[in-house]
Amino acid sequence: ICLSNTTNKEWPIYVDIGSEIKEINLNVGDALILLNSDKLVHWRDRLICEENQSIIQLFLLWRERKNIKIL
Repeated sequence: ICLSNTTNKEWPIYVDIGSEIKEINLNVGDALILLNSDKLVHWRDRLICEENQSIIQLFLLWRERKNIKIL
């Protein structure tokens, strides 16, 4: 989830879906959901910006867990 961007730049996330590499840019308020992200190659290049600029993003990572015991 892109929470803030004080730069005038895009900072794409790249996802290798096997047949091609997708480039995804998130604007403030946008979110990206990657199912099975532990099996999906994804990355982003280093952000280069001025010292007083930043991009703030929130990452929530989870995966399915089998054999969960509920007490």
